[in-house]
Amino acid sequence: MHPAQFQSLLEEVAFQESLQEYKMANYVANILAAIANTVPRKGGHTYKSSDFLGSKEPRRAVSGEPVTGSMEELEALAKKFNIKLPAKEIRDL
Repeated sequence: MHPAQFQSLLEEVAFQESLQEYKMANYVANILAAIANTVPRKGGHTYKSSDFLGSKEPRRAVSGEPVTGSMEELEALAKKFNIKLPAKEIRDL
């Protein structure tokens, strides 16, 4: 597998994981909003799930969008998991 293909695979896996985490956070936020809306208070403000979410839904990178530090991230991951990347001559192909 070429390093660029491997990097694309890692990016897709990271995107899928972040999407799954966001969905789980959205479920929890919906429950929290429902609980918060059952408590009577002055002003009658109703909560939405977005009030409890810390971030927006993850988006896939658009083709042509510059990817910064991608090779550095790959090298850092390889070092973290003790994976030896191919020689620099092979990576630059």
